[in-house]
Amino acid sequence: MDSATPVGVNARNSTASGISQLQAGFIKRSKRTMQNIERQFLGPLVRKSLWRYMQYDPERYPVDMKFRIDSAMGIMAKEVENSNLTNMLGYIPPNSPAHMLVVRAIFENSSSANKEELMTAIRQMSQGPTPEQQQMQQQMQELQQRMLMLEMQAKELENAKAQAEIAKLQAETRYTLTKDDLEDDKVQINASNAAVAAQRVRVQSQMADTQRQEAMNRGTGPQGTGGA
Repeated sequence: MDSATPVGVNARNSTASGISQLQAGFIKRSKRTMQNIERQFLGPLVRKSLWRYMQYDPERYPVDMKFRIDSAMGIMAKEVENSNLTNMLGYIPPNSPAHMLVVRAIFENSSSANKEELMTAIRQMSQGPTPEQQQMQQQMQELQQRMLMLEMQAKELENAKAQAEIAKLQAETRYTLTKDDLEDDKVQINASNAAVAAQRVRVQSQMADTQRQEAMNRGTGPQGTGGA
């Protein structure tokens, strides 16, 4: 586990990645050593022990058998593997099947007192929801869809109300403008009527003056002629 260079020259022991590299190298060397022990010591020991039992107690051990020796994983190897699996969870989507497999592998390597209960819960989660849970999920989805539909209808009603209010304001604006135009036209018409009436009065006055003048001319014309 010691570094090849002093800490003052290369401080790789003080970093997380450096320690992980040292642990990985140690695990590989220890794993190779354990495999050599399995192949060269434990495997031959089990086989030769079986042969001796078959030699001295052939009735109980009549058949030769083959064994596969698997050594248990060390504590440090479990910690390193759990650390790698935990880092892998950051790259796996939570809803993917691989996510639950990685979580299960982490709990299998753990030494928790509630390991069996945790593994049972994880297996139940991996198996999927029960029919009752599926029915509840379906009901929840239907409720969510209904809520979305109600929200959409409420938004449509609000939009329709807003459009109606805008149309009402536009109509009121047009009415006000039309009313103002009509008032202006009415004032102009009244002024025109007043001018026409005045002109009519002047014309009538001129006609009356003309008629009086003509009458006067007709009355005075013959009398003036007889006197001459």
